[in-house]
Amino acid sequence: MNCFSCGMWVYGRTTTPRHKPSFHDVYDFGVDYDDLPTYEMTSGWSTPGIIDFPTCMDDTRAFYLQHGRKTCYFDCHRWFLPQDHLYRRNKKAFTKNLLERNIARPRLTRAEIRVPMEEYISAIKQPLTYPPSYGTDHKFTKKTSFRIFQIGPHLILHNLDVMHIEKNMFDNIFNTFINIKGKSKDNLNARKDLTIICDRLELQVDERRSNIMPKVVYTLTKDQKRKVCEWIKCLKFPDGYTSNLSRYQEDASVRR
Repeated sequence: MNCFSCGMWVYGRTTTPRHKPSFHDVYDFGVDYDDLPTYEMTSGWSTPGIIDFPTCMDDTRAFYLQHGRKTCYFDCHRWFLPQDHLYRRNKKAFTKNLLERNIARPRLTRAEIRVPMEEYISAIKQPLTYPPSYGTDHKFTKKTSFRIFQIGPHLILHNLDVMHIEKNMFDNIFNTFINIKGKSKDNLNARKDLTIICDRLELQVDERRSNIMPKVVYTLTKDQKRKVCEWIKCLKFPDGYTSNLSRYQEDASVRR
């Protein structure tokens, strides 16, 4: 493809500032940072579903929750631990009655990921056609969008945007600790899935008593919630760092 952007990587271009002498720019593009939807658009790898990342390809440990109806990565990471690690022999804290003896396969190199992509048809030529074995061996929907740039045989390193991940993780954990109705991840479906996957008798739902959920130790009491709210109200930040959190303080948060 012959376009202005492609030539920037090889020949560069002349930049003329308003009050300074002209200079010649040659651009380099080695890494990009994005969230999962943008990662899908730029890399050509479809992120929804079981096979989410090209690191594991079809050798993933992800699974669907029977009641939650979502993709779950619980206990997907023990096989990355050293073989003598204590967590590998723990049958209580992870998947019940499961000893992890397998070893994760080595991380794929750029060349190994690039080889199958050479056989795929460009999405520009056939936008509605997926490559063979899509959804079973891989999730590539097209050749990466960055292939239009003349950057040689190397692949672009995709990095997840930590800001979005931190925000979502904090919201989920905090809402669960505070036990906010409708936002807590500790719901009835989660408890039913936990009964199937884990050996946590103290958290299992009593189906004989109209699915009553036992109270857990990681949710805050009314007094503990009030102390957290008072602490947040007293926080001081530099100018421009954040808004005044005390304005969002409500007594309704401790009524439960």
